[in-house]
Amino acid sequence: MRALAYCAYQFREIARRVVGSAAAVLTSPPYGEELPPPLRAILNPHVLPPRFLYLDLHMRRAGEGAFYGDDGRVALTVAMVRPLQLRGAVVFATTCFLADGGPMLDALLSTGAGVMAGPGKNLGGGRRALLGADLLALWVRRLLALGFSPAAALELGKRRLQLRREKTAAVLDALQFRLFEEGV
Repeated sequence: MRALAYCAYQFREIARRVVGSAAAVLTSPPYGEELPPPLRAILNPHVLPPRFLYLDLHMRRAGEGAFYGDDGRVALTVAMVRPLQLRGAVVFATTCFLADGGPMLDALLSTGAGVMAGPGKNLGGGRRALLGADLLALWVRRLLALGFSPAAALELGKRRLQLRREKTAAVLDALQFRLFEEGV
């Protein structure tokens, strides 16, 4: 299964573990108002899109029209996302506030992708440990690769998290993730 990660530089090690060693992990230096060239090449409408796109970027508050990388630099905007064709792909975003709605969620849905996101601030493992939303993303990717539907992969991933003895804040947060689909 083709996977891709686009993340803040500080999350690159986590992203690598989530998408696997064979997948591309792109970090977010400032590119202004254009899609970063490596991301543009991979998400070219004439190329088969990734089945799993992992986004680990920042959003300062609900309803914003951009995601940010390190140091508050713009990484992705509504204008960059809208032209993409991702029908059949799953975008798993650990980006805070995305599930609260707004133009970025609408833009991602307009690409035809299913979007998995959690409300409010999302808790992961930080720079190295896979916890919470990051661990859920790993399980979802693995289940998608086995042929599960996005809805089933998310549900089974959550069940896997619930098997953990410790119900940390990160685990409880990840259990709030849901699947958004265009028109649903």
